[in-house]
Parts: sequence; structure tokens; C-alpha cells
Amino acid sequence: LIFLELVDDSIFHRHRPHSSMILRPPPSTTRSISSTLTRNFQWHHHNSSMSHSSSSALLEHIAKRMKTNNKFPTFSAYALGVTAKPRGLFSWFFGRDPGEWSPDLAIFALDHPDFNLIDAGTQSYSLSQRLSALNALYSNYAPGDNVWLVEPEDERIVKMEVIDIYKDTQTVAVGLAGQGGGRFGHSGRISVREVPMENIFGGFPAIALVPSVPIRMLKRIIAGKDKKDIGIWPEYVAPDRVWIEVNRRKVEDEEIGLGTLVRWASSETDDVVVRIGRERIPWVK
Repeated sequence: LIFLELVDDSIFHRHRPHSSMILRPPPSTTRSISSTLTRNFQWHHHNSSMSHSSSSALLEHIAKRMKTNNKFPTFSAYALGVTAKPRGLFSWFFGRDPGEWSPDLAIFALDHPDFNLIDAGTQSYSLSQRLSALNALYSNYAPGDNVWLVEPEDERIVKMEVIDIYKDTQTVAVGLAGQGGGRFGHSGRISVREVPMENIFGGFPAIALVPSVPIRMLKRIIAGKDKKDIGIWPEYVAPDRVWIEVNRRKVEDEEIGLGTLVRWASSETDDVVVRIGRERIPWVK
């Protein structure tokens, strides 16, 4: 059983949701390999299993919000849940509105022309059609790479490591991805699964984050950690080639959180842009 804890910062309501995921045994039609693994692991919200509710929200985003007719790339973010802030001593002294609401989690997402489907805008596309289009785009991976296993029938999205690729059966053997500095980085005994290629994504265009995630981490979520672990952008780019501009000025303070960027992007006066090299990607409301 794997637990993922997300912690907000002081500018938001203190919130500690837990998420857990049980790695289910593979169906009888797939191969199962038992592996003994020897290193400790650490999880964080960029390299982890999503909670069931977060996975459901991401799949709903793909099904209902992902644009299939964009003429240029755009980023967006919106609150996944809201919680009323408690009235504390600080609000009594400084007059903060006790009825003010703040997001517990936010969906941060990319829309891209390469997500477009044939005759886009003329019909309602199913979740499977949309995932198929994304699967074709995020299909560049090799053994040792970190990938997303997406199983919409179980509302599950989890980060895995590619063990092997079987082109004859169009399947991929994957195991749990860890942070221990080597393969898996996990201590214990786990099952390696073989799953259809259609369920494996080299990257994914949306992620659920706490509002306190700072710009310095958001850059890696967009760009990827390295060439074996790409991010939201369909191909790996060096994180130092990604930055945020507000009203055409670079945001120098990389500790500013996603929640602040969402507020700026939602205002009528601030223009927020994600720069990837020379490309300017609008952050749309």
C-alpha cells in the first residue's frame, strides 16, 4: 500500500489529503513477474500514483475539457476542490474574510494542436478517442523510462517504469517507479505487469497539484525531469529553458506558488505566459 501526502502552504487552508493505490494483480491474460527490490523510495506529487479522486478528475478533464481544435498551444489551471478557510486569530486582527474560499487541488493542463482530432469541433469525442490521440503523441519511450499507466476502466493513473517492450504483442512490461536512484528504488516484493501499449503514455498533458507547488517545480512538471521522464510538454526540454512571464516580465521569485499564478491568470489586468525557449505559450483563463 502506497501513501501520498500533499501539503499546502501558509497562504492556503492547511489541508493534508491522503491518497493510496493498491497495485492490482494483472489479468489472467497477462504475464506476471515477481521482482525483489532493494532500495528505499520517496514519493512526491510529480512522480507518484494519483489518488482515485485525482485520477478521476484528470480523466474527466480529458473527456470534457481537453480542446480538440486548438490552433496553438495553451496552458490553463482551475480549482479541483474548494474548502472554506477557518476563522483564526490572524483573520480577527487583519480582517481576512472568513467566508473566503481557496482551492485544495488544482488541475494544471496543456492544450496543443497535436491533440486535435479529425473533424474537430463537429462531434463529441469519447474518452477513448481522446486518449488514443494522446497515446499516439506521447508514445516515445524506451526501457528504463518513466511513463504513465492510464487505466480509465479502473479510474487509475500511476507513474511506472518501463521494463521491456514487446512489439510482437503490442504490450509493455512496467514496474513501480521510485526515487531511490536506480530501477524502482523500492524495498520489498512487487508484481511487474504487462499491459497494452494503448495504456502507456510517455507523458501526460494534465496533472493535479496543490496550489503551493512553486514555479521551480512547475518548470520540471512542464519540461520533464530528464529525457527518461518527460513532463506535460510532448517532448523533453531543459527546465532552465522554461520560465513564467507576467505582463511580459519574467517572474524571478521561483518560490511563488501555482495558486498565485492561477489568481493572476484569472484577473482582468494580468497577462500570464509560459515561455519555452523562444515560444510564448498563453496561460488562458
